[in-house]
Amino acid sequence: MKMKRFITGLQASETIGARCSAFRMRTKEFKIALEEVKTTRKDSYASNDKHVVIYCENLFIARKLLAHILDAFSVLHFEVIDTDRIDELIDNAPGQNDHRLLWKYSGSGILSVLRLFRTIHQNPILLYACAMFRQSLLLHSNSYMELDPNEYPYEQHSFRYRDHVRFAYAIIIAYEMIEEMGLAPNNRQQFWITENGQRRWLKNEVEKYLKKLNKLHVDGREDFLWSLRGKITALESFYFDNGVVKESEFRDVKHEIRDCYIPMYLAVIYLRQLRSKVFLHGKMHRRAKYCSIHEVFNAQSLARMLLLYVSRFDS
Repeated sequence: MKMKRFITGLQASETIGARCSAFRMRTKEFKIALEEVKTTRKDSYASNDKHVVIYCENLFIARKLLAHILDAFSVLHFEVIDTDRIDELIDNAPGQNDHRLLWKYSGSGILSVLRLFRTIHQNPILLYACAMFRQSLLLHSNSYMELDPNEYPYEQHSFRYRDHVRFAYAIIIAYEMIEEMGLAPNNRQQFWITENGQRRWLKNEVEKYLKKLNKLHVDGREDFLWSLRGKITALESFYFDNGVVKESEFRDVKHEIRDCYIPMYLAVIYLRQLRSKVFLHGKMHRRAKYCSIHEVFNAQSLARMLLLYVSRFDS
């Protein structure tokens, strides 16, 4: 089978040169490599940086592979590349390639993206999880820098109902990622009972869940940074237990920065609580207006971390 050569618009920074040349991914259906592309263009896109090139039988396969790579990009970079255009390269005719070099992204992180794709490309569960993560980011996302504690206070809530719905479904999709990977607790599994207004945790149920996570290479007791800013809302009071937290180095009560560490298993349970008891089953109108960009960020960060653990990816 003769393979055609397609350019993706992704470049790896020249600064990682030798490692780029060493990357190879080959199967019976396709090959992915980092290569120089001949062109008559003189702009920065036509620099000595390596281009991600896909070799495969046809454009349909190339588009599918690029979509998977861009989903993996979203997981590692916490952002979305919103174009999936791909073009076939014309060998021995540099001038004909000039208009085909549609730039999407250039940076040293591309090599890690390709390695993640190589790790998960035969696992449809993780490929779907990456696609879900990208879709969650499309609904709403904030970068780590935007939520820097030193930048607070900033607006974290919205008066628009459409934003409440966006936030809610970004969280719902993040939790669906966790379910897809088999990391969610049983829907009927209860972890606490309420006595005199206080939660009493059921240790046996917690231990069962921790064993389930451990089988999938996840340490459920590992600390997870849960971002909380501003005054306590009706939503936070509903799902969050302040009795099970460890103070973080970012905590600054005077400025209403209440970030804390909680065990990872508990973070998953909180997301389940948000998904099932707040946003779905006709309940959104009650508390969704209190949802902040931090609940979204917590959900996405947790789902992302769990995906990387399950994939056993080492950047």
